[in-house]
Amino acid sequence: MLEDYGWNAENPTKYNHDWNTLRGSVQSYIKGINFSYNSMMAEIDADYINAMAKFKDSKSVSFTFADTEYELKAKNFVIAAGNRPKHYPGIPELAKYAITSDDIFSLKEDPGKTLVIGGGYIALECAGFLNGLGKEVIMINRSSFLRVMDNDIAFKIVDDMEANGVKAMTNTVPVGVKKLGEKLYEVELKTGDEIKKVEVNTIMVAIGREVNPESMGLSNAGVEVSKSLKV
Repeated sequence: MLEDYGWNAENPTKYNHDWNTLRGSVQSYIKGINFSYNSMMAEIDADYINAMAKFKDSKSVSFTFADTEYELKAKNFVIAAGNRPKHYPGIPELAKYAITSDDIFSLKEDPGKTLVIGGGYIALECAGFLNGLGKEVIMINRSSFLRVMDNDIAFKIVDDMEANGVKAMTNTVPVGVKKLGEKLYEVELKTGDEIKKVEVNTIMVAIGREVNPESMGLSNAGVEVSKSLKV
């Protein structure tokens, strides 16, 4: 089965692939999972409505479906709306030019040389598989990588990634980005007092995820939200 995704058994650190084929395989797999979930809900007579709901009060929500607005009342609601990737703060150009980890397999073109911003496991996971696909990868983080995990294991992971070609830069932050051409960006990086510029084809931000409570109207339902935006 791994061969379907371009797995090369003779050289497992590299993949033989066409980006469009790989992207199509991943998206087909995700669509298959969603179809399976919908089928299971149908089997237990659970109604599924693909719409964004907003609380009107603690006992009702409203939503628009097929250009018609509806209101749904219930005694109890379970809020499990998930979250979305954060965008890098303070640099508007990054929000304009960068993608997030959710976007990587929606790219219609090969990502090419990629700058990964972030130091958590999602950032390293994406940097790792892009490197395994033969892409040149630079990953940066404002502190160390995997800093909330066991130090020895974190060091071993990053050391192995560097041994396979990933360039890892700690205590480094982006301070500017400029578009040079179609799918080519110049990113200005700051490490301590040193400024360095790198040219990449793709910038990917993976610095965590957050919720957007106001989009759900939680205050209308009397739900208190912490400063960290966690319910």
